[in-house]
Amino acid sequence: MSAIIGSQQDKIEYYKSEAAEMRRKANEYRNIGNDPEAKRLENLAKDAEESAVALENELREIGKRDA
Repeated sequence: MSAIIGSQQDKIEYYKSEAAEMRRKANEYRNIGNDPEAKRLENLAKDAEESAVALENELREIGKRDA
């Protein structure tokens, strides 16, 4: 069970770091006037953050069931 949780936690960290990187790139594109690409990256970042939150919620539910 801990192997699964460790894997899930790694995924959460990955999604969060990818979201941060996409937001940084979105800001760069916005600064050079490429708003469509900035919006696309912001949407991808939002999706990654939502995936991280969903995994965090799943881990909480697993913890409640095992307690």
